[in-house]
Amino acid sequence: MVFIKVEKKGGYLINYYEIYKIIRTVKLNVVLSNFSYVNPALLFGKICAITKNIVWFHSLNEQTGALLMNIFIRISFLRLADVIIANSHHTKDELHQDFKISISKIKTIPFWSSINKDNIERSYKIVSKVLKIGCPERLVKN
Repeated sequence: MVFIKVEKKGGYLINYYEIYKIIRTVKLNVVLSNFSYVNPALLFGKICAITKNIVWFHSLNEQTGALLMNIFIRISFLRLADVIIANSHHTKDELHQDFKISISKIKTIPFWSSINKDNIERSYKIVSKVLKIGCPERLVKN
């Protein structure tokens, strides 16, 4: 079953509250987050005792021009993740060197990789027949 909830983006407090409500009420097994929803997904994933809180990370400091305060905030939230997926080896190195994330927590899946069911089943033990994955994300017109 796939549950999709689409809403117009609000302010920070409203967005954070909506993500919290979904994580709390749906009782997810896994939360996979990226972009601007990483911080609330990690925070509320920990509060709601999510089994696996995963971040898909693909922003480099050199691309975003992150300030020291941005890096501090990012480090604080990324430490809440169970797994961080980097989209390149360069991103993995930056996560380890600049954000002090343990190499054992970082998995590299370059954009050109193919992911299949066998790889997923070897990585994570699926206890029940139903696996609930939450993926707070943004959807924009291009």
